[in-house]
Amino acid sequence: MKSIDWVIMGGSTTEQFAVYLEPLGFRILDEGIRFSTPLGETVAGTLFEWIGQKGSWRGIFFPYHGWDPTDVRVRIIGVERIFWVIRKLSILRIISTGSVGSVNELLDPGDVVLPLDFLDQRKSHSTPFSDISIIHMDNPVCRIMVDQLASAFRFEGYSRVFARGTYGVTENGRFESPAEIRALRLLGADVVGKSMAPEVYLTRGVGACFVGAYLVSNYGEGIRPNSNSGRFFEVCKEHNHRFVSGLLRFLLNFSEHSCNNCSFGQLRKGL
Repeated sequence: MKSIDWVIMGGSTTEQFAVYLEPLGFRILDEGIRFSTPLGETVAGTLFEWIGQKGSWRGIFFPYHGWDPTDVRVRIIGVERIFWVIRKLSILRIISTGSVGSVNELLDPGDVVLPLDFLDQRKSHSTPFSDISIIHMDNPVCRIMVDQLASAFRFEGYSRVFARGTYGVTENGRFESPAEIRALRLLGADVVGKSMAPEVYLTRGVGACFVGAYLVSNYGEGIRPNSNSGRFFEVCKEHNHRFVSGLLRFLLNFSEHSCNNCSFGQLRKGL
């Protein structure tokens, strides 16, 4: 197989990702590609390619972060299966996507946030696929990709794109309580969701570059009276086309030369 350059971890904002590929000049190679790993088989992904500024690229899109909604067990290890593949194939650039709730009271549904840091509040954790005992997490996000991705979203008409902030990661299965939202705000979080971790530190463990792009789909519980998660799915569907278009525009215009100057490879160090 020809080398693969990118993995896009899909979420609720990218359900129709494959639908928009060919109209924007991408070529689908395999809409049901799976990989066998020691942890089990990955969910089916979409393998695609395109012509960028410096020749051709290939990427794989995995829906819903590798989770299988029909199997709770796979929701736990699905991400780890994908990162086993990422390490095996030496894939160097990872994009995490999804929807988030606001913790910062200045954020509104429809805003795009490209966070630069994270708070992992989950009780379960993954072990990085790394040959070092402890990985450093200074500068967890590639700032160069953040800047280019922010420009792509603004081009697609998003007026409020925040290339900063902290993502609070919580457990799956429910929204947070108002008290939990207040606690996350005190800890410094701006948005809350389920997916930036473990993806961000598994990326560091395999020595790749990471960027996360998240749509604010709802206010965190307790932030606005009588305004909860009721329109969560509606907001995600309303933004699916524009959000995916922003991601694909970023891939088409990505400048590999500028990213070659980033320090992510040097940050993969430990004890």
